[in-house]
Amino acid sequence: HLKTISNSFSETLNNLNEIIHTQNISDIEQVKLNLYSCIIKVLSSIDTQIQESSATIHNHIDPKVLLLGNPAYIESILVNLVTNAIKYKHPHRSPIINISCTTSYCGVELIISDNGLGIDLEKHGQDLFGMYKTFHGNKDARGIGLYITKYQIDTMGGDIKVESEVNKGSKFIVYFK
Repeated sequence: HLKTISNSFSETLNNLNEIIHTQNISDIEQVKLNLYSCIIKVLSSIDTQIQESSATIHNHIDPKVLLLGNPAYIESILVNLVTNAIKYKHPHRSPIINISCTTSYCGVELIISDNGLGIDLEKHGQDLFGMYKTFHGNKDARGIGLYITKYQIDTMGGDIKVESEVNKGSKFIVYFK
């Protein structure tokens, strides 16, 4: 199992490294991806974190949903949003994370919601996707995860929105074309 996780992380890092070398190119390679399979792969790669946190993750994605995106970016976005939901869990309850989506002629709307600490959007909303911005005093926070996530989504022509309430949780809505 560790070998599978290691290989998966190595593959993602290699893909991201390749993309970093070509980030000055305005058009990154985007391919049709099965969203359900991407989520299963990501959840498998972070299984230890999921188990250690006693998180419950509900994957409500239809296995037939396809989206156009860069594989390394999609995996990175999913890893960041799910691990943030675990990292910023409420101290008095186990994390519950719901992953769902809707599809339309405009694209795919991916929704990742949790029951964690939440974010005070009135106070931090303008800085939410800023580099080196942290909001909960977590010693492990580096303030680059949401910045990178937003950059990757923007690069693929998408958008991200957040709904959040302190001590109730957060909902990240990612729009893919």
